[in-house]
Amino acid sequence: MRSPGIAAFLSFVWPGAGQWYAGARRTGLLFAAPILVVTLVLASWLLQGPETLVIRMLTPGTALTIVVLVGLLAVWSVPPWTVVLFSALAGAALSRLAG
Repeated sequence: MRSPGIAAFLSFVWPGAGQWYAGARRTGLLFAAPILVVTLVLASWLLQGPETLVIRMLTPGTALTIVVLVGLLAVWSVPPWTVVLFSALAGAALSRLAG
């Protein structure tokens, strides 16, 4: 059994890394892929110069895309957190009933 603490830390450092560590390879890739794509795009812009990065980030089309992607990421990440929260609450309630 892999350490849940290490998995949580890895997920904090890079989304999907904890799932990968815990053995859920497909889930880990699903969480890591969008962040990896954004990181690669930002790195390619930065390699063209810091001014290019700033200019591209501030264009209306890019800014709107970023806002939409952040909103989609928030909606996409809420269900896993609710599952974790309810699982923890249910586990605590069962342990109180048993103990």
